[in-house]
Amino acid sequence: MTAFDLATEAGVEAYLTNTPYACTRAETLTGGIGNWAFRLYLCQPYLGKHTLVLKHGKSYIKSMPDHSFDVQRQVKVQKEKKSISDT
Repeated sequence: MTAFDLATEAGVEAYLTNTPYACTRAETLTGGIGNWAFRLYLCQPYLGKHTLVLKHGKSYIKSMPDHSFDVQRQVKVQKEKKSISDT
């Protein structure tokens, strides 16, 4: 299995090859301190969208690698945001 560095544009692009989210370009989004975020410019529209945002978290804070950041906490927050947006 190939390891992909999902903290880099090249790693995200390679990881998404041969998926519905394959992109011509992954552009790093600025802001935030905890995770990595990328704007994906899709090769083919997905559900009518030409771009998507990918957010990637690691077990540490992006801007402070010495500080741990529980990925499960991040998953919980994402589920809560989704439940709010679905109402």
